[in-house]
Amino acid sequence: QGSRRSEASRGCRARDCHCQVQWSRPRPASCAVSTASADMTQALDLWAGSAEPPGCGRQAAARNVRLLVCSQFFISAVGAFSLGPLFDAYLLDLSHGSNTFVGILEGLRGGVRLSLALPLGSLADCVAKRSVLRLNSIVGMIFAVCCCVALTGNSKAMLVAVVVVWAVHSQAHEGTATSLAADCTTEGEQRTLAIGRLQAATFLGQAVARGLQAALVPLFGANAWGRARLKHILLLGLSGELAVCLPYLGLRRVAPADLAGLTAGATELVAAGGASPASPEPLSWKEEKCLGWRKGFLVPVLAEGAQIITMFGSGASVKFLPLFFKADFGFAPAEVCAMMAALCLGTALYSVAIPHRLERLVGKARAAFGTHVASCAALYVFTTLYDWRVALPLYLVRFSAMNSVTQLTAAMVMDCVDSRSRGRWGGIVSLKAGVWSGTAFLGGMLADYTGDYRAAFLATAGGHTVSALVLLPVLWLVPSGY
Repeated sequence: QGSRRSEASRGCRARDCHCQVQWSRPRPASCAVSTASADMTQALDLWAGSAEPPGCGRQAAARNVRLLVCSQFFISAVGAFSLGPLFDAYLLDLSHGSNTFVGILEGLRGGVRLSLALPLGSLADCVAKRSVLRLNSIVGMIFAVCCCVALTGNSKAMLVAVVVVWAVHSQAHEGTATSLAADCTTEGEQRTLAIGRLQAATFLGQAVARGLQAALVPLFGANAWGRARLKHILLLGLSGELAVCLPYLGLRRVAPADLAGLTAGATELVAAGGASPASPEPLSWKEEKCLGWRKGFLVPVLAEGAQIITMFGSGASVKFLPLFFKADFGFAPAEVCAMMAALCLGTALYSVAIPHRLERLVGKARAAFGTHVASCAALYVFTTLYDWRVALPLYLVRFSAMNSVTQLTAAMVMDCVDSRSRGRWGGIVSLKAGVWSGTAFLGGMLADYTGDYRAAFLATAGGHTVSALVLLPVLWLVPSGY
């Protein structure tokens, strides 16, 4: 009897992960009664199988980050395959050559994401972030069904529904995934690497999807800009939606009491083959005030404000990049897919190889600002080029570099806010992926009015110049090494 009582007592405490087998079974009633009321919620979670044993925070965090990266890869692949450049060409053909129609649908997508960013972020702060993602799996299935109906029926009304449902699905994922990843990592270079892995998964998914398209287009005889053949390629991409939703079900709760253990163990999540980052020094500068405002508040506001302006500017041209290479350089569908795959693959490699190294050299803020200015200058040069052999490599490098600024500013924001408000800030951070859609209609109007897509790229460069001026004060607000 004494041995059994001792074993039960050890099972109730479960101070380390060696007790995981015992915690996988329901807790004895006598043990639950003896615990304090503060432990009741945890006991019920364990009974339901929805929580990890105390002391297993490192393992739960590692699992969550891996699942988020997996889901990020597939949601990006689905978006690039079924709603990417070939989808734009399909819309252009369906609307009898109207760039404005393509821009309106993209603007609708951005508007829906913009309107839902804060409500979904607040929901993630009020309930478990993993619960929001699990509910999002239902939205993903609805999107797949609507897209099948719209493409098979060539229905403009259903295409509107597809764009709206996809906006809800993608916003719920991207707004919550970044904040949940921040909850599972520690402050500093470690978090930058984790967010970099998410961004790399985004562009790697897009690269794989477009590479598959480039290979499949000739096989389907769709290497021409006609919707009758293109839609068969678009329908194939919907099969990846199942792989988006399944990882949501494996997410586990990481209790606040377990977060202290992440400093020692999260290195294995994001730096398996790299250096072991030291624990960051307390950022006391965040509590200092400038013009009556805390620097810990001003830095995220300015950083994200600059990024939102950047994406507003990008919206005028990014959606029309494939059409620009089609019109000006005579690219065929397979060549456009190969080009977009190269852009995304280059960005994925850049995001895991360069930003955290620049952070070590000059700090996050200066790395972000310097990269932004160089990328903006490259875009001005791009608008003057008429040889695709020069224009394409230049655009590939500046596209990869500019997207790394997003990674660095997202890490700055998550460093400056606490876990209780990360859902809302995650929603704001995710606006960078949707706000640019809101100005797509402006790019379409400029292209139609001038008859040249270069006007849209010049508008983008102007927006990036303004955002650089907004980001500039951050250099004086943060310490020289940050």
